[in-house]
Amino acid sequence: EELGDVLFAAINIGRKLNVNHYDILENSIHKFMRRFETMQSMLASNSINLDNKDCLDNMLKYWQLAKMQEIS
Repeated sequence: EELGDVLFAAINIGRKLNVNHYDILENSIHKFMRRFETMQSMLASNSINLDNKDCLDNMLKYWQLAKMQEIS
């Protein structure tokens, strides 16, 4: 519920700045999907099991790697 409030606030800020909020949101969703798929691929290629207690730490580590890979 609170995440929806954050999105609503962000959209309203964009509207005040005359930004096409639909395009921005759509681009953000595509970027997230690309990074998530890259992260999943990296985890799989390194045989990292997400069923253990280090799951979140591994996801965060490989999320940052996916992000850096996309930037460079």
